[in-house]
Amino acid sequence: MKNTLKSLWRFFFGDSARAFGSASIVLLVLLAIAPAKNYFSQWRHYQNQYLHFIRGRADAVTMERHFQGGIQQIWIPEQQVTDRCTTCHLGLKEASLADVSAVAFRKHPVIPHSLTEFGCTTCHRGQGAATTLQEAHNATEQWEQPLLPAKYIESGCGQCHLENQTGTPFLNQGRRLISASGCTHCHTIKQPDGTYIVPDDDPPSLKHIADKTTREWVYAWIKDPQAYASTATMPNYHFSDDDARDISAFVIAQSTPLEPPIQPVKADANAAADPAAGEVTPRRGRGQDADRHEACRA
Repeated sequence: MKNTLKSLWRFFFGDSARAFGSASIVLLVLLAIAPAKNYFSQWRHYQNQYLHFIRGRADAVTMERHFQGGIQQIWIPEQQVTDRCTTCHLGLKEASLADVSAVAFRKHPVIPHSLTEFGCTTCHRGQGAATTLQEAHNATEQWEQPLLPAKYIESGCGQCHLENQTGTPFLNQGRRLISASGCTHCHTIKQPDGTYIVPDDDPPSLKHIADKTTREWVYAWIKDPQAYASTATMPNYHFSDDDARDISAFVIAQSTPLEPPIQPVKADANAAADPAAGEVTPRRGRGQDADRHEACRA
């Protein structure tokens, strides 16, 4: 084996002329990789598929005239939007492609603004600058906002439209559920314009939850709110034990201490009882936590 390697070394780098020639060949190979990689790129595959698809249609001449090859980009610097989605999604503006089955080539549904006004990722999420399906649609180590699933697509409209819209029935229903279930009594909900949805009765915040209760209680509440209080409006999401454990740990970790801290109230044993208060009877049968949280039940 050693003799073979030595022979190869002498053949390619035995003298300066051989070394120069070998290095030149390596450089040419490396230079050829860049255009070859671009030629076999995934986005070019989609563009070739699109051309093949439209050439069998009656309006092929018009659509080929509209086609622009290469990487396409929507750049809106004031919104920090750089989208290359239209490199593969080539039929977004073609009215005759509204009924095609291929999502990449389908016409975009009618919306109240132009496709280039806000870009794609403003509503759909995903990584706009990517040019591969994996990086553009999914979460990666460098990008944590995957493409919104189709069933959640209306949530993108809610970033700007704070009022109910005729074309967003699920978004409207979600807003009604938030109002009916009283979610804001415990949870802070920030709107896209920077304001917060605030309930009328000024309930206690979860900001300082660790000063009020324990992680174990939060875990039990998340697992089954109705088991603690039958009148609780928070739904039972049927979380697994691991999920409920992770959520309760997160909630406690996000808690900030009260300033000044809550001080325990020490009763004066020698103080005279208030006759107007009546007799104080300890509550039994439901444990200490029942008294601690009675006033904060959802």
